[in-house]
Amino acid sequence: MGSGSLWGVLLLGWLCLGAMAVSPFLLVGGKQVGPITGEWTEVELKRAFGARQVLHERLYYREGESAAGLVVYRVPVYRPENRILRIATDNAGRAATVEIHDDRFYTASGVRVGMTLRELELKNGRPFQMYGFAWDHEGLVVGWNGGRLAKELERIGVTLLPMDRMGSREVQGDGEFRSDHPVLRKLNPRVVQILMPLEP
Repeated sequence: MGSGSLWGVLLLGWLCLGAMAVSPFLLVGGKQVGPITGEWTEVELKRAFGARQVLHERLYYREGESAAGLVVYRVPVYRPENRILRIATDNAGRAATVEIHDDRFYTASGVRVGMTLRELELKNGRPFQMYGFAWDHEGLVVGWNGGRLAKELERIGVTLLPMDRMGSREVQGDGEFRSDHPVLRKLNPRVVQILMPLEP
């Protein structure tokens, strides 16, 4: 199924299920990932995205943690580059945490996968704090320094990674770095993942 067909299927599922999102791809912190809420299960996901696009998988996270979950693929070719969403589920099989890898999903201010560090800074109105690279929590934003994104992304995790790690040694490790650090500015990493817990 192509991206255009997926859009149609998702939109149809959104309308049929009566979700309250303004857009089928809008992220609302703690509440919705497009039409997906904390009440959604495998049934609703397959109805919206297509049965062949949703698979049960073991999800592995930082520091060796793992959880049972579901993965939504752009097409039924089950490779990492085709993942749209990774969804950890609770004991009742409902969506609990959603990891977003698709640049069509966005917040009200326009934060999305693929955005560069400099673009994120502009939206925030000031530099932000992030972890260094080359460890379990690499590239995770840890503070918005009172910027415009602080409230909107209070319950949304954003991770940035550089396309090329050459010259990144100075900003590696578990320390915190300001986004206006000269090395980070030169690397200009991109948002590769957005993580959001959902209220049940």
